[in-house]
This record gives sequence, C-alpha cells and structure tokens, in this order.
Amino acid sequence: IIEKLKGVSREKRKMVFKTAIALSDGKNTICEIGVINGFVAEEPRGENGFGFDEIFELENGKTLAEILEEEKNKISARKIALEKIKEKLIEQELEK
Repeated sequence: IIEKLKGVSREKRKMVFKTAIALSDGKNTICEIGVINGFVAEEPRGENGFGFDEIFELENGKTLAEILEEEKNKISARKIALEKIKEKLIEQELEK
C-alpha cells in the first residue's frame, strides 16, 4: 500500500477503519459500527501494534503503533462499536 501511494499527498491517502459488532440473544439482535479515520503513513512506524497499526496514521501524525495501548483502546473502532451496543442495552433496560 505504501509503495503504491508513494508521492501521493497526505490528503489523498485517507484511510477508514470500520468494525461491525453484533450481539444477539436469539430473538433480538443489536448491530453497531465503530469508525476511526486516518491516513496511510508514508512509511511503517511504531512498535505497539499489529496488522495495519504501523501504517494507520491518526490526525495527530502518529500511527496506531506509536501510541500507548491505553490510548489506542480509548479511540479504537471496536470500543466505539461496543459503547454503542452498551448504550442500546441500557436504553432497552430503561424501556422495561
């Protein structure tokens, strides 16, 4: 990916990561999506990650592999999707 985008401006190297998570009790299903936006880095950077973390550059210029695990967990697409599911579960409980 990096090689194919060599020389392409940062603005044109936008990258989106989406996670879909579903929770079902066999009768009802909740499905939510978490999204984080970033850019394809010009080169792999960082030691704290796996997969695409070394090339997923955040708005602040750091890759996911360059930030601490605690920071990454706060902004992760998985966390965003799970938080949305949690909110729906709380809403359902309040409606009972």
